[in-house]
Amino acid sequence: MTKDRVIGMPALHFSSIQEISELYTEKRISVRELVTAYLSRIAEVDSCEGGLNSVLEVNPDALHIADAMDVIMVKGGELPPLFGVPVLLKDNINTADRLIQARVHWRWRMCMRLMTRISSHACAKPGR
Repeated sequence: MTKDRVIGMPALHFSSIQEISELYTEKRISVRELVTAYLSRIAEVDSCEGGLNSVLEVNPDALHIADAMDVIMVKGGELPPLFGVPVLLKDNINTADRLIQARVHWRWRMCMRLMTRISSHACAKPGR
């Protein structure tokens, strides 16, 4: 895992799923801190000169979802393998939250199955 030059923490946006899981297990980071790091990185990449516009929309509930996951993590117990891992969705995937919905209604059932699977693994959705 690469280290951030400024604070000595792992460069979270380069961390693997296994490394993120270890950080959670060792209580070295919260889900909110990880999601905040990803949102900061998205803002950094998209707002610089010649920014990429890599993320169309940031989930307005991302930090609330992260806080709810932190409560689960504090309670203890075994966490799902993808617990708290930030996931960006392609813009044509419909979700049941406040993200703007794609205009692909014929795919609604497929999208809902995908979202159910993602949610069952307790992934965080910072945007798309």
